[in-house]
Parts: sequence; structure tokens; C-alpha cells
Amino acid sequence: MTDPCWLQNATSLAMDALLARLDLERGARPYFWVDYESQPPQAQHAYWDICDIAGRFVDGLVLARLITGRQDAPEAEAQLRRFLWAQQDESDGLFYNPDGEQPATNAEMSKYIPAAGVMTSRRHLDLFCQRSPLLAMTTLMQLGDESMHPRLQKMVRGLWVIAEHRGDEISFSTYRWAPALRPEWAAPVNVHEKWVG
Repeated sequence: MTDPCWLQNATSLAMDALLARLDLERGARPYFWVDYESQPPQAQHAYWDICDIAGRFVDGLVLARLITGRQDAPEAEAQLRRFLWAQQDESDGLFYNPDGEQPATNAEMSKYIPAAGVMTSRRHLDLFCQRSPLLAMTTLMQLGDESMHPRLQKMVRGLWVIAEHRGDEISFSTYRWAPALRPEWAAPVNVHEKWVG
């Protein structure tokens, strides 16, 4: 017979994994990359830690608490949220990755390395990385956290401003954005080849 609590048990294990991947010495910055080639395998920081994985972890922990009823490690989760919110620009509401960030480790999958190595002068916005903070904010708002409402409004306005508008359509011409765009950010140059080899 199937365990009636299988979902709660599996989610609790997933929650343990998320909490174990927070680097509390660096403001609860999550680890994206696990290097299985090193002995022993070890977690390493990479480009995706900053906005994308932090947003996924905030959203995942909120949802995991709903499923499991667990209330442990609230300090680590609060620290993770502060880390994520620190990436949101106060004026335009968008989430930025710092340019001085160590790109990907040499062990990281090659499809990430070209994109991670593209840098400007200070910081840039990765459009893919906007999705995870957006999910985290909408989940929290749905659960009654009204502090997310102004954050979401600013973010939507910020995306609206940097988008290209053609009639009733909007689009983004690059996958990275900063006040000074680089030619290599233009999409869809080699996007298919980059992601599927």
C-alpha cells in the first residue's frame, strides 16, 4: 500500500536539500553548481546563484512549508529572502546580476560558460533570471504578504520600460540588458546551437 504521506515526506527531503545548499557565510547565497568530478563532490557558487536560484529557493521553501507544515530554519530562510531582495533595484524593480561575479566554474556545463562570461561595467539584467524572483513574489503575495505588491509593481514597470513595443506586442531584443548593450547579447544568435549543442 502506498504511504499516504509520501508527498510530505518527499517534500521534506527536498526542503532539507534546499536548506543545505545555502551558504550562510555569504548571506544565504545558494549554491547552484555541484561538482561531481571533484573528490569528494562539492557545491560551488556560480553565475546562476544570484537571482535565478535564489528566487527558486525562496519559492520552493515557501511551498515546501505549506506541504510539510515544517517551521524549522526560519532564520536561514529570512536571510535567503534578504539576499534575493538585495538584487532588486530600488528604482526600476528589476533583478540584477553583478558583473564582477565569478562566472561559472571550469567544471560547469559548457552551455553556461559563454553567457556567463559576458560582462559590462557594473551589473546587468539577465531576462531569464527575472522569472524566479517573479514566481517567489507572486507566491508570497498569494499567501498574504502585501510587501510583495510594490515589489511586483516596480518589476512589471521596469520590464515594460526596457521592452520593445510594436503595436500590442512587446518583446526583448537581448537576453541580457544593461544601459550599454553588447553585440553578443543580441538574440537569437546561435541560441539553438548554444543550448542543444
